Amino acid sequence: MANHARKNDHAVQVASIQTLMNRDKPDADLIIIDEAHLSCSASYKSIVKHYADIVQVVPMATLIASGHLVKPRVFAPFTPDMRGVKKSKGDYDATQTAALMDKKEITADIVKHWVTSALDRKTIVFASSVAHSKNIVAEFLAANISAKHLDANTPAKERDQTLAEWRDGQFTVLSNMGLFIEGLDVPAASCCILARPTKSLTIYLQAVGRVMRPHESKSDCVILDCAGLTYEHGFVDDAREWTLDGKAKKPREEMSVVHICEECAAAYSKAQHPDECPECGAITPVETKEVG
Repeated sequence: MANHARKNDHAVQVASIQTLMNRDKPDADLIIIDEAHLSCSASYKSIVKHYADIVQVVPMATLIASGHLVKPRVFAPFTPDMRGVKKSKGDYDATQTAALMDKKEITADIVKHWVTSALDRKTIVFASSVAHSKNIVAEFLAANISAKHLDANTPAKERDQTLAEWRDGQFTVLSNMGLFIEGLDVPAASCCILARPTKSLTIYLQAVGRVMRPHESKSDCVILDCAGLTYEHGFVDDAREWTLDGKAKKPREEMSVVHICEECAAAYSKAQHPDECPECGAITPVETKEVG
């Protein structure tokens, strides 16, 4: 902290990123970074470059097997064509992405597949723009499904009240733009609708993580991927090798091949389910694409 000298005789040191950026880097056997998904930023990289190696985190598959997370069931009814979309600051251009995603036929398809795959689950939606989020909510309401929208411009009191109502089960679907990638703890939430394409693996994993926390009311969660993120980044529980350069790599021998069932739109790995769709039992899915 400012105006507090470091006491080198203490075995444990706690410091903000700003402090470490402006002071000599301490010798350390182990550095623990809180909110580690932020550590790909330039400020964090300026610190971690002084150290030699990274401790590989517990794989998500292990956390699922041990009951610390619930198993996701993935459905991918729509995959946008992002080939013509510009990149801005390492991600898809927000304006072009919103224009591509905010179409009535897409929002209507989201609701249709939600009814089929996730009916009545407490659901959070990650939209591509404020207008897109509001239009998704309107589509749910038109289908007599209770839903509300929140964004950064929602007054704090209204935001808190809406969140409390969602937690209490007063409505089912909460759609947002840019608010709840992190910091939202509602373990009973059991469906995540991905309606925002992104190049960021961090955003993808954080978004899905909102519904993977265990709760007595659920044994799994549903990921409704309408943004092509399973194709873009692989399955959320795939093995990944994390490095200090901020990139997560999947071992070549563990690269997934994403299969989409033409009957129910389930996304799954052929290596794990070689003969039939694990959701509906359909044989020989048509659409495949290697991820990696």
